[in-house]
This record gives sequence, C-alpha cells and structure tokens, in this order.
Amino acid sequence: SSGINAEYGGHIINGKSVEVKRAIPRDSTPDQREKNTKMFIGGLNRNTNEDQIKEYFETKFNCQVESVDLIYEKKDQVEPGREPQRRGFGFVTINDFDDEGEEDDEEY
Repeated sequence: SSGINAEYGGHIINGKSVEVKRAIPRDSTPDQREKNTKMFIGGLNRNTNEDQIKEYFETKFNCQVESVDLIYEKKDQVEPGREPQRRGFGFVTINDFDDEGEEDDEEY
C-alpha cells in the first residue's frame, strides 16, 4: 500500500474521523514545501485536546510533535461568562526530518 494513503487516509482521533493534510503556504517555493512540517487537522471532536493530538501523531507517524495549535472561538463571539470552545480544527507542527540524515547531503 502506498505511503500517502497510510499517511493521509483514515485518521481516527478520540473516536472521530478527522482530516489531516499538509498546511502549505500558497506562496511557498517547492523547496519550502519539501521541508514543510506543519499539518492541518480538521473535523475534531470539540473535546479533543492538544495532548491527545500530540500522542496520536507521535504514535501514528513515529515523529516528534513540536507544537499543537488548536483554534478556539474568538472571545468576542461567545456570550459573556462562557469560555471559548475549540472549533474542531488546528495545526500540528512536527519535526519529521531526521537531523542526522541531513548531514549526509552532498554539497556541490
């Protein structure tokens, strides 16, 4: 089976099927795309927290998660006295490139 399907097909976090894809800036160069380690994650349960996502990524992709940024409702969009809720999507920054592998690159 292809690695892409393994990487991007069928993610279940906290009992909910979620969408995971690379978050690539529109104006990035091909070189930046190659090194990009920021992933978009959507369709989350609102009660899924950063730790659960970090653990999922590290287990599933065998990578190190540098940060998980879940998007919350804006303070001015919630009625007074209510805490902003998670909006069910966010970004995960992973450190998925082997540092030791990079030293082998040939310089020319």
